[in-house]
Amino acid sequence: MTSYGGNTTGASFYGCRVFIRDDDGAPAVPAGTAVGTSWPGVKVHKARALTITPAEPMRLQARGDGRTYATFIEPPTETPSGELRAQTSDIDLIELMTSVKDYGSGYRHMVPLASDQVGQEEQVWIFGWRKAKDSDPTSTSYLQDMWETRVILNANASYQPDPMETDQLSEPRWTLVANSSTKDQYGRTMTTAIHGCTEASFVSITSQYKLTFDVFIGDNSETEFTLNKGAATI
Repeated sequence: MTSYGGNTTGASFYGCRVFIRDDDGAPAVPAGTAVGTSWPGVKVHKARALTITPAEPMRLQARGDGRTYATFIEPPTETPSGELRAQTSDIDLIELMTSVKDYGSGYRHMVPLASDQVGQEEQVWIFGWRKAKDSDPTSTSYLQDMWETRVILNANASYQPDPMETDQLSEPRWTLVANSSTKDQYGRTMTTAIHGCTEASFVSITSQYKLTFDVFIGDNSETEFTLNKGAATI
C-alpha cells in the first residue's frame, strides 16, 4: 500500500478566512500588529459557500467547404469568477472587503454601501476549506479524514446585501473576480520548474491536516514566531 497521494472526496463547507492582499502578493498584516504576533486573517462567520469557476477557454472553429475541419483551444478572454456567501451580516468583514469604515460606536455599527469606493476596493486573498476522505484504496490512510483547501490568490470582491423578506433568513454575498497572481500561497514566485506555470488565479490543496495561514511582521531582529494553531505533529 502507498501513503496518501492526493486522491480525495470532499463534502460540505467548513470555513473561510479573508486577508487584504499586500503589494508583494502575500497576505498583509494590519497596521499596529506587534512584531512576531500571528495574524490569521478575518474569519467569515457562519460561512455558507465559497465558489470559484475558471473561465471557459476560447474555441475558434476553422470552417471551409461547408464543414468545420479544426478547432483551436485558446486562453479565455475573461478571468475566473466566484461567490462567497455567509448567513450573517458581519460589519468587520464588510468593512474589510469594501474598503469603507465602521463609523458607529457602542451599540451601533454603521458602514456606507454603494459608496465611491466601489471599484477602488483593496484586493483580497481568500481561503476556504472542507472535510474530505482519502479515496485511494491503495493508500495507507484510505477513507481517513483529510482536508481540501482552495486559496484565491488575488481577488476583487463586490458586496451584495441580501433583501429583507418575510420568512427568509439573511444570506449576504460577495461576488468575486479572481485575477492572476505570480506568487503562490507562500509568497514564492511561481516558476515552470516548481509550479509548472508562472501565473495562476487560485490553488487547490489536499492535506491530512486542516490548513491555517499565519502572517507576521518582522524587524530584522525577531527570531521566534508563534503559530496561531501551533505546529502540526506528524
